Amino acid sequence: MRYRLQELVVGLDYHQEDLRKTAASGLGLEPEALRNFKVVRRSLDARRQPVFSFMVEFDSAATLRESRNLRRIDEEARVPVLEGLDLKAKERPLVVGAGPAGLMAALVLARNGLKPVLIERGSEVARRSGQVEKFWHGGALNPESNVLFGEGGAGLFSDGKLTARSKDRQGIRYFFETLVACGADPGILVDAEPHVGTDQLKQVVPHMTKLIVEAGGEIRFDTRLEDVTLMQGRVSAVTINGAKSAARQVVLATGHSADDVYEMLER
Repeated sequence: MRYRLQELVVGLDYHQEDLRKTAASGLGLEPEALRNFKVVRRSLDARRQPVFSFMVEFDSAATLRESRNLRRIDEEARVPVLEGLDLKAKERPLVVGAGPAGLMAALVLARNGLKPVLIERGSEVARRSGQVEKFWHGGALNPESNVLFGEGGAGLFSDGKLTARSKDRQGIRYFFETLVACGADPGILVDAEPHVGTDQLKQVVPHMTKLIVEAGGEIRFDTRLEDVTLMQGRVSAVTINGAKSAARQVVLATGHSADDVYEMLER
């Protein structure tokens, strides 16, 4: 049977093997009795003496009495919820914005065979970083590529704090696993307040865009959405960098700072 144990408390200087030993001791078992031991969640509790509090899962042949912190669970099936989807499109889908939402939308569409086009008004990470440095040290602002706009979105320069209001736990897990596959610290899969860090993101984000291209997507930097044309309530075309082209599906992942996009949508 599989169990989930919450509020497993250890000191800040813990070693990984301490987790299984502490859990087993509290249950009156030997550490070897807890098989397939896995950390699910880790948080820092600093209300009194700072400690780490863990949520863990394990298999046990023993029938354990359930309590507030211990309960029996059914092992969740590992279903790739965002792959193998039956998606169809007459035109290549357009994704606008290369922040986390746009990058994941483009990657999922590409992995499902739709060959999306991802456009981003700002520049790629390497060029954008230089533009931001010029602004911070001399005040030279590029209005199209800066701290807010460019590959990686605004989070690239704000330490990549990973927060979401979404309750789609499987989808968020898929996103976090993608970040780890691209070089992020695996700790984000279990930390209660995860963040990647700007130093890592500058390596992780280009890896993500590479995955999109390898899966059949296309990415265009320094490319700005200027207008969306509707016909009978449906998207029929978009205007990008002054040129109009057909479009049927448009994913807007523009972030909160693209005022011109929201003004265009209101019109």
